[in-house]
Amino acid sequence: MPLLNPFIDSIVCVGFNSENGLIIDPKSDKNNAPFLSLLQPYVLAIITADQAVYTQSKGNNIIDQFYPSVCYSKSSSVLTSNTKLQKKHIIPNAFNSLPLFCSPDGVKISHQPEDSRIHHIVFTQEDGKRSYAVVLTFQEQFILKTDKPYDDGRYQIESFTIQSQTKKPKNKIPSSYRHENTTSNKKSTSRMRERSHSISSNRTSTILRNELEPFYLPHCLILISSYPYWTAMQETISIIHDEIIQSKIEPSSTAYKQLIENYAFLTCNTPIPPIAWERFSLSFNVTTNQSVLTFDPPINTNRTVLDLDLSILLLTFNIGKLLDVLAAILNEQSILFFSSDYSKLVTTLECLLYLIYPFKWIHIYIPIVPDSLSDYYLEGPPGSYIMGVHSRHQSTVEILDLSLTCNLDNDENIHIPLDIKFHRIPSTNLHRFIRPITEFLDHIKTERALQNVHTPIRLYIDEQREFERQHRVETNNKIIEIFLDLMVDLCGDTLKPIYWKIDYQQQSPTNSLTRLSSMERNQFISNQTVFSKEKYLLSKTPGVEQEFYRIFIESTAFQIFIKEEMGSTTPTEFQKTCQLRSQLNRDQPYRLNTKLTDNQVSE
Repeated sequence: MPLLNPFIDSIVCVGFNSENGLIIDPKSDKNNAPFLSLLQPYVLAIITADQAVYTQSKGNNIIDQFYPSVCYSKSSSVLTSNTKLQKKHIIPNAFNSLPLFCSPDGVKISHQPEDSRIHHIVFTQEDGKRSYAVVLTFQEQFILKTDKPYDDGRYQIESFTIQSQTKKPKNKIPSSYRHENTTSNKKSTSRMRERSHSISSNRTSTILRNELEPFYLPHCLILISSYPYWTAMQETISIIHDEIIQSKIEPSSTAYKQLIENYAFLTCNTPIPPIAWERFSLSFNVTTNQSVLTFDPPINTNRTVLDLDLSILLLTFNIGKLLDVLAAILNEQSILFFSSDYSKLVTTLECLLYLIYPFKWIHIYIPIVPDSLSDYYLEGPPGSYIMGVHSRHQSTVEILDLSLTCNLDNDENIHIPLDIKFHRIPSTNLHRFIRPITEFLDHIKTERALQNVHTPIRLYIDEQREFERQHRVETNNKIIEIFLDLMVDLCGDTLKPIYWKIDYQQQSPTNSLTRLSSMERNQFISNQTVFSKEKYLLSKTPGVEQEFYRIFIESTAFQIFIKEEMGSTTPTEFQKTCQLRSQLNRDQPYRLNTKLTDNQVSE
């Protein structure tokens, strides 16, 4: 039975093979030769904790009946090694668009091998849940068997490795049988060549003259998880890639299939740690043949896990640009991010959305938009959105002037269209943020420049990884603290009882709150109190500050924030920080889940 909290949900292979052939992308000119057109990759395999599915042509798939091997018994030996089932019953709809995101620039035949690379993907499901994927792309060699497609538009291809291994050597005439008269031998050979040429020119052949000339196509190996363990996934896929390189395993070989199935069974049956509590925190270590992987739990119950280095955000944005981006997100304004590096797009946006706690971005979020889906952002989808696009499209997007734009590859300010009102974060809320974040950023730059000067070099990779993990945790905790202080300065005062009022029309007619338990009473009071936006706005200085908050408190993120803070049965991380701040300021602590009296609320 699969785990409820596995590290990896599935391992997927995307690319090309001889069974499915070569298909020209429908958006390309079908009259073009396959060497000039964009090609359409496809899902080759999906392997989970208890099932391994391999796609075939003509809409069929094959389930490996002997996976997982630990479940194999003598009673199953009467079955065939593979069972065919219809594709629609096996491949989930969520995987249909996976090939587009694995190769967002499209796929073309290359005659020169490209370096292996890794990028990241985030998928948002219809119910709002997200899946996270790390994609390893490396090259595989093929040969084209025919210069004309079949009736279904497929070109026949074959793995160059398999073809070279199965090709029979030509029979050579032993030297003892050669004629001594070399002149007559040359004339005979010349006549044979002329005859062969005349025969080949009079017939139509579908076999290419350069069929033995290999070319390269991308093969993608994808780890998909429900949890953003980005670093652990990248380390895992790097281990797999290293084994592929060291053992010289080809994607079309049986050894590759066995390797992927072994790692799928291991990763899909590895649980992630439980959420940390005040007196309990647990990290898991998984040992492989090559290294030790460490899985840390979320820092508290209010946050998801994220093992990225949050300093990525600080090294990508300057402080002014970062504050403008935060203002756009808090006011739920649509913004397009650009970069020539797809991994930078995903990792930067993941760090950004993680640090806006206690707020959440619940609108459209597509950190990588493939070229084939460019119409989606060029037309401007309804509602608010955050999307990531390759930087070569920035000039086109800014001509349309439909949304804010931000380039991650330079320090230029974000582009704001003339017809969009933009309200920056008031400077009065930034006194606890700008200086600490600037000083810490300088500290990070200096520390990284001197990291190999003051400390011994670690010769063992596991020691180096553990050192990097501990350093990442320390860095992240400091950055989280600075950003949380910023959020408290922005909206910590919303928890003060003066801005809350009781809705008397919804009160219980018996008014018998004393008969309820403490938890039930707190929940009842939370449902009967509403936030007074009008009174809160009056507390802000007219002008820049008031205009920012006028938009901010109407956002969906703010409404969810108020609802969650009022509905929490235990103090949240945000409430604890506000209480600590109030104690330092010798003020009354902010406490929501207490009984409100008429003197404490505004009618």
